[in-house]
Amino acid sequence: MTTNVWSGRAAPVAAVALGVLTLGAGLATVPLDRLAHQPQPHGPLTWLFLVLFLTPGVMVGILLAARRPQNPIGWMLLAFYFLAIVPVGDYAIIDYRLHHGHLPLGPVAVVALASWPVWLVLIAVLL
Repeated sequence: MTTNVWSGRAAPVAAVALGVLTLGAGLATVPLDRLAHQPQPHGPLTWLFLVLFLTPGVMVGILLAARRPQNPIGWMLLAFYFLAIVPVGDYAIIDYRLHHGHLPLGPVAVVALASWPVWLVLIAVLL
């Protein structure tokens, strides 16, 4: 008998954790933009984007991934929104320009900056 990796409560917990992490990363973009002294081209539209696009998309991803863990669409939605909103560029700027490479996750942020091809693949697959 084969056991399912996502049996029990693991899938809903993982889906909610990834969703909360994505929403937290989205909320972190606003103060990190200010800390990095980056001009905000969107201004107050950043909050509007978070409320109108990020939150419903993440909620749909959480529901799909939690209720149907074998369906990859929910997991891809969560990964898409996470890669789209994670503020690694701002963190890398803060680390290397302002703190001269002494923040703990600076190298991780630099490596994560190269994740944009994965994001493009997720867009293509989701479409």
